[in-house]
Amino acid sequence: MNNPRGVTLDEKFNLWVVNKGNNSLVQFAPDGTFVREVGKGYLTSPSDSVVEFSTDNVCVGDTLNKRVVFYNKDGSIKKNS
Repeated sequence: MNNPRGVTLDEKFNLWVVNKGNNSLVQFAPDGTFVREVGKGYLTSPSDSVVEFSTDNVCVGDTLNKRVVFYNKDGSIKKNS
């Protein structure tokens, strides 16, 4: 992790951490094991994250790109706004 920010839990207690220094979002399982890293090469200076519990999507503030990126629970990009 390089300058971690914005930590959130999804409904299955997976931990999602914004890894600002590596321009990514990192997912850990409830037992703390690494699951995946998404957004490298796509996010620029991400700032915070939140989970939409109705859809279980993870929303990330992508600061320098001036947008919010929505990820599906499998780590794929759902949409930008």
